[in-house]
Amino acid sequence: MSSNPPTTAIPRVGVVVNQRVEQLQRSFLGDSATARALLAQLRHAARKPPGFAPEVWNITSYPVSEYASDAPTFEEHAVHDALTLYAIAQQGNPYAVHERSDRVHQHGFGNAVRALAWQSGAEESRFRRRFNAAVTSESYDELLQHVSSLVRQIFKSKLRISLDFGALAEDLFTFQLPDGPERVRRRWARQYATPPYQEAAD
Repeated sequence: MSSNPPTTAIPRVGVVVNQRVEQLQRSFLGDSATARALLAQLRHAARKPPGFAPEVWNITSYPVSEYASDAPTFEEHAVHDALTLYAIAQQGNPYAVHERSDRVHQHGFGNAVRALAWQSGAEESRFRRRFNAAVTSESYDELLQHVSSLVRQIFKSKLRISLDFGALAEDLFTFQLPDGPERVRRRWARQYATPPYQEAAD
C-alpha cells in the first residue's frame, strides 16, 4: 500500500482569476474603499513582473511546484497579468466589466474587440490594426503590450462592453506553450469573426 499523501488538484488559472475578479468586482461595485485601494495597487503592479509588488501578493499568487525555478511560471504570468488588466478595465467604470462567457453569450477577447470596432463604426480602424498586431505577436511581452493597449481602449470607450478575464487568463497561459500562439490566434480570430449580438437577431 502506498504511503504517499493524497495530492490536491491545482485549479486552472481561469478558475482562479474568475473567483478573485468576481469577489473584487462585487466589493468594488458595493463601494468598498478597500476594493478601490486594491484595484489601484493592481494597476500599479501592471508595470511589474509577477511577485515584484508585495502589496498584491494575496490576490495575484498562484501555487507552484516545489521544483519550480526562481523565474515566474507561465501560470503566475497569466494570473498576475489578467488581474492587473481587470483593474485597468474597471477603472472609471461603474458597471461590471468582467462577465463569464456561457454557451449563448461570449465575452472572449476577440468578441470584445469586435464589439468595440462594431459599436464605434470603425471596423477597419486602429482597433482592427491593433488586434491584428496582437494576434500575430511573436513573444509574450509583445502580446501583453497589444492586449493592454486594447483593453484600455475598450473600457475607456464607455460602450459597456464586458470581458471574461478568466478566459483571458487561459489565453495568456496558452500563448506561452510551444503551440500556444497558433491556438490563441485561431480562437481570437474566430471570436472576432462572430458579429456582436448575433444571438439577439436570431
